[in-house]
Amino acid sequence: MKNLAHYSLTAFILFLFLATICFPQAVYQGAMQGLETWAYHLVPSLLPFFIIAELFISGGLVRYLGFCLEPVMRPLFRLPGEAALAVVLGFTSGFPMGALLTASLYEQQLCTKEEASRLVAFTNNASPLFLLIAVPLTMLKQPQWGVLLLLSHYGANLILGILLGIFSYKLHPYQTYSHQIHHQYSTNVPPLTLLHFPQMLTNAIQKGLKNIFSIGGFVLFFSILLALGNNIFPFLAGFLTPLLEMTLGSNYIAEQNLSPTLKLMLISFVVGWSGLSIQMQVLGILTPLEIPYHFYLLCRPLQGILAALLAGSLYTFAPVLTPVGVEFTLFHAQFFTPYFFPSCAFIFLICLLPLGLLKKRKK
Repeated sequence: MKNLAHYSLTAFILFLFLATICFPQAVYQGAMQGLETWAYHLVPSLLPFFIIAELFISGGLVRYLGFCLEPVMRPLFRLPGEAALAVVLGFTSGFPMGALLTASLYEQQLCTKEEASRLVAFTNNASPLFLLIAVPLTMLKQPQWGVLLLLSHYGANLILGILLGIFSYKLHPYQTYSHQIHHQYSTNVPPLTLLHFPQMLTNAIQKGLKNIFSIGGFVLFFSILLALGNNIFPFLAGFLTPLLEMTLGSNYIAEQNLSPTLKLMLISFVVGWSGLSIQMQVLGILTPLEIPYHFYLLCRPLQGILAALLAGSLYTFAPVLTPVGVEFTLFHAQFFTPYFFPSCAFIFLICLLPLGLLKKRKK
């Protein structure tokens, strides 16, 4: 099997090399599209929160947060309270924020390897902006379906997170996992001083730039791969596009002559699947730290199926969920910027910090 995998990978790389020589125009178009997506959409919407989230962790603030959220996260997901940062920002900032924050928490010894494996499996989501505006308004021309897509996508991932916690408890009912780590490191948080801040900021910026350039490389590679695939195998466009890239795959389905229910279910599946481009980004983050990714890979098709079923079930109640019309579209355009949801999440987490400080003083 290892030899077969090796020969298959070698053949794929050779085929890709020959294809870039034979179809330079497709490579150029794919590269331009990938660079445009990265520079105009991903850098401004993700880089600021990469830096701020890293400061949040390295400054010790997330450890105080863990004190007040431990009673919620431990019974619900069987995860430490500090994991709430990855859950909240993973749900509000889009791919691959959940994986990056999970990796940072593991590096700071705030969760175990097993917990990190489960955490990353359900905290990598499409952003609310994509689900509320890009798909329903831009692609489907039906803004009232945004809440339905949001509920089905996030609902499926939350269900998976809870099921993973139950599964973990069944396997290890008496193991406390990060309880010892949590108490050992959270009670000895180094004081945050002005002398430490310049170095912390430098490290956060360097790490944020490293992550955003890594993401850009993945986006560029898969944009080229998709352009080559659609030029060489145009009859497979309906399969390759959703398989490789979530946004283009959703748009491809939206353009097809299908019933509304089927469109919503297929798009929900594609968003849950998230595409090989995003999956490779997540694996690239987890692999250097040797965090197991079997839960993550297993949950991608499961989330897609579960989200599709939820979307089909909720479609009957779509008028109840979004009883609005043109005003809803204008409201989206004015208020739902790329920073709206992550900013609300940060404000919410910062408001919880005093609770953690109070609990620490009581102890």
